[in-house]
Amino acid sequence: MKRVLVIVPIVITVIAVGIIFIVDSEKFQCLLKGGIMLQGLSSKPWCNLPTSDAGKECTDLSQCQGYCKPNNESELNNEIIGICSEYMTSVGCFEWIYNGTIEKICAD
Repeated sequence: MKRVLVIVPIVITVIAVGIIFIVDSEKFQCLLKGGIMLQGLSSKPWCNLPTSDAGKECTDLSQCQGYCKPNNESELNNEIIGICSEYMTSVGCFEWIYNGTIEKICAD
């Protein structure tokens, strides 16, 4: 009788650990690629991957893998200059440079 009581908790523990690994495998794969998990208000979590052009100067989001974001010194000689984002996308309200102008956008 004692053996059954000792074995059952071990089996349950192994099954629970297996379920946690399966649930977190998407997050684990994301982290291995240098990404971060994001979740908007109406969506399931997704992996936001880093860009290879982060910090590069830009004047429009089409020049970046992610988006062109203004920095503290965005205006130079009446031209809006920003830097490419560190990640592919963002959630919430933020600013980006589109067609030479700074626009505020809210994304979910």
